[in-house]
Parts: sequence; C-alpha cells; structure tokens
Amino acid sequence: MSSKDCWGKTSHEIIKIYYMWTIDNFGLLRNVQLDKGLKSPKFPNDESGLQFCLELFPAKFAYGADLSVCLNTVSNSSVRKGYVKMYLPGRSADFKFHGFTLSEPMTLFFNNFFNERGVFKNDEKLILHCEIALIGNRVEKSGQLGSIIKVPNCKLSKDLGAILNVQEFSDVTIVTADGHKIPAHKLILSARSKVFAAMFKHAMKENTENCVAINDFNFDVVSELIRFMYTGEAPNLEEMSADLLAAADKYELDRLKAMCAKSMSDNLSVDTATIVLKTADLYNLKELKSKAIAFIQNNIHEVTETLNWKNILATMIEQKVDALTLDDDLSE
Repeated sequence: MSSKDCWGKTSHEIIKIYYMWTIDNFGLLRNVQLDKGLKSPKFPNDESGLQFCLELFPAKFAYGADLSVCLNTVSNSSVRKGYVKMYLPGRSADFKFHGFTLSEPMTLFFNNFFNERGVFKNDEKLILHCEIALIGNRVEKSGQLGSIIKVPNCKLSKDLGAILNVQEFSDVTIVTADGHKIPAHKLILSARSKVFAAMFKHAMKENTENCVAINDFNFDVVSELIRFMYTGEAPNLEEMSADLLAAADKYELDRLKAMCAKSMSDNLSVDTATIVLKTADLYNLKELKSKAIAFIQNNIHEVTETLNWKNILATMIEQKVDALTLDDDLSE
C-alpha cells in the first residue's frame, strides 16, 4: 500500500491605485463653468493597461446644491473585480463605496457626493481622494510534498534579543541622556555600526573605559536603537520615529533611518506634518519633504492651527531675533 502527500495554493494579484485630484479656484468654477462638467487627467500613467478618469458635475444644478462624481474606466482585456472609494480631505472615515466588475469601459456614479452650498469661496480649492483596489488573475499551484524533514525557523534575532539588557557577558555600558545604563556587547555594536566600530577599534575613551555616553537621546530612543542593532526590529518605532531617525542618522544605520522615514510618511497627518517637514529638511530626505509640503499645502488651514506649527514658528522668530541682536553687538 502506498500514499502520496500533496500540497496546493491559491493566490490572487491585488492592484491598488490611489489618486488625489486637486481643483484650484473651485468656488469660481462652480459658479461659472461647472455646468459643463470637469474631468481629471487620466490615471495611472503606467504600462498596466488600466486607465481611469474622474468627472465632477452638479447633480441638481438648477438648485446649486449637491455635487456628484463619476469614475470613468477603460480596462485592459482581463476581467477584474474590485471596489472604488471616494472621500474628501480629513473625512476618510466618511466615504462613498462602490463595488464593480471591470470587463469593459464603464461609468460608476457617486450621486449627491456632498453638499457644497456655501462651502467654497472663489479662491478655494477642492480635493477629492480616490482609492481603487482590483483583484487580478487567480493563480493555482499544486505539487508533491518533498522531504518530511522539517527545518526549524531561524531564531537568531530572537536569541540576540534575549541578551539585551543582560549584564552577563556584556563588555560595554551605554549611558543615556537621562542617566539609564544599558549593558551591551562591543562586537555586536561594531558589526552593526561603523560609528561604534571606530570607537572600539582605537584607544578612545569609550574603548578604554568600556562606557559610551549618549547625551543627546533618552532611554526610550536609545533602547529602541540598540534593540534594532541586535534584532533588526524596532517595535516601538512609530511612537518615536523623528527622534529615532536622528539617532539612526548619527550611528549610520541606513535601514533604520529608512524605516523611520517610511513610518513618518505612512502616518502623515495634520498634527505630524510640521514635524515631518522639519525632520525631512534637516536630514535631506527629499521624497519625504516633498510629500510633507504637498500635504501642508492641501491642508494649510488645519495645519497652521496646530500647536506644532505655532511652536516651530515661534522658534524661527526667536532665532531671527537672536541673529539680529548678534549682528548689532558685532557692529558696535
């Protein structure tokens, strides 16, 4: 008697498209030209064979009230199912949802999208957000199971993480700005950071006294930095991304720096936009800076009312006053 062990797997290609349509001077266009409708540029601009276009028009033009949006689709040859979601800035939780099957050019209507009476002045802009998710081709895989011998998963990251904050076998102590002490291992720190390697390679104070003082970061940030160096993970990154990015830059941990930048980009909001812009500018992160600037421009009224914006503005004014005072002192 014989037996055969088989395996099978089903997967689908998922395509996600995000599009933001900004209409400048919308208040004026609404009153003068909107009866003809407004169309967005076609998107996305790639080789996928998919193409969409948004169109805005008044659902009840005679009354000057509700606006409606439609999504015009031009598909490729394959049949795709999916959904489209439309929402306004700051109202992502209040969206209009539409499921569809894409097999030929079609139009999806979002009637009475929102009430615009009295909302827009002549110099204001309208921003529409559109998210599309498409389910692509189904892929089936199957075959015969190979060897029944199971190789355990690698536990290197877990094992190295287990020796964090353990005094045994440690040969250097990290002292944070707020006075906490973290036992560590020169070999691991040197292997992960060129900055630490330089400290321990030569007869520097940090090497001879087996102590490294990190005076510009507190325990929370330093412990997260060290954890990343041991395990490649930073589970609390989102809570301290700006400070951790600064620490990663200082100790030349490029991957951690990129992880922090991505977290700041993914979690960009009205409250964080000012800090993100300041950090991106300080550390020459061009893509993050461009995204922060675009976000602030599109949400300028909300951002300028936040405490972060007012604090940074106050700091800039104070620095300018100090600079003027110094110039006066030098001229005397």
